[in-house]
Amino acid sequence: MIDTNADRRAELVAAIEANGADLSRWPDRALANRVREAVLADRVLRAQLDAAASFERSLAADRDALDADVRASGAVDRVMAAVVARRPQRARRSGWMAIAAAVVLAAGIGGAVDGGVFAGSGQPSFDVVVLDPLVFGPLESGTE
Repeated sequence: MIDTNADRRAELVAAIEANGADLSRWPDRALANRVREAVLADRVLRAQLDAAASFERSLAADRDALDADVRASGAVDRVMAAVVARRPQRARRSGWMAIAAAVVLAAGIGGAVDGGVFAGSGQPSFDVVVLDPLVFGPLESGTE
């Protein structure tokens, strides 16, 4: 006989691993509501949800630490100065457009590699570091 409780728990644990601990951000509201109900009755499932939340907090803390290191090192200023220094003196607007196009192209290639290389690995992907402080400034996560 198949243990339906174990199967149900395994399905919900897989959903937590795939969608994260913040149930309000899940795309499938019905599944999120099933998890909400189940964690009230199942300590093991609650521990899984708490572990996922702890993992997400540690990723956010690591991301914030890396962003702070980038700000403190002055890397953004050095990169910006190097880009401006290599720009021709009499550059027109098209020079800045070329720089913007290069940034967009690099982001597109990075997205394609991320989607192609890591999508097939069966592992959920997590955005840990935003690598475009050059364009938008360092990311503030709001976590304390």
